[in-house]
Amino acid sequence: MEADRIACLAAEGKYSFVSPGLILRIAREECPKYKKEKDRLKAVKKRLHIITGAFESENTHRAAAEIVSTLAPGELLGEERLGRICALHASTRERWPDMAEFYGFLNESLSSPESVIDLGCGFAPFCAELLPSVKTYHASDIDVRTVELVEKRLSLLGIGGSVLPLDAVSETPAQTADAAFIFKLFPVLEAQRKGRGFELMSELSVMRYAVSFPLRSLGGRDRGMESFYAEKFEGGLPEIFEITHKATVGTELVYAVKRK
Repeated sequence: MEADRIACLAAEGKYSFVSPGLILRIAREECPKYKKEKDRLKAVKKRLHIITGAFESENTHRAAAEIVSTLAPGELLGEERLGRICALHASTRERWPDMAEFYGFLNESLSSPESVIDLGCGFAPFCAELLPSVKTYHASDIDVRTVELVEKRLSLLGIGGSVLPLDAVSETPAQTADAAFIFKLFPVLEAQRKGRGFELMSELSVMRYAVSFPLRSLGGRDRGMESFYAEKFEGGLPEIFEITHKATVGTELVYAVKRK
């Protein structure tokens, strides 16, 4: 198929770190729109740039790898090194000033889960040491470099589980866990496939969920996002779920949800 060929071309060089499933999905979406191969490839690469370019810099993974390389088996990052790693990724950088409150909310509202699934994880798994009850951590991200770093960190901590490249728009993790983390991912999912957020929640084999929404754009602007996301999420939540906790923590609106 032409989409498969375009996906292979797009995966060369600059986007070799992107989950193959994501590249193939985008190629299948974009190829029918154009007649020429060069236009198809350009469109796919443009989408990949938009999706992958917002949260990280060119130095992100190299700097994080340098910190991880200093760790001995079982050693905690501690506040100083954890803060440095969190600052490297836009999502955890925004959360860092309120990290203790955020993870306190998770531990309490999710009843101290022993196993979690973290979708579109970014650098959040580096904060696993703030979840003392967790023994199994299944993480996934579209960035293979992130996957490799997170896998190494969790292994050093002695936490079991799996870390895989995965496109949450078209793929659902098969693992079973006590809880799922869906941090700031709903808007990304909905922008690419309407209804995917709730569909994904329904497909996951978990009983509890932590779902968060950003309250500011990446540029730092507040556009009434809290009321907008609250209305969309609370109004659209399927009846098989119920909200048990809700809080505004820093620049995030956070829900704890359980399956009835």
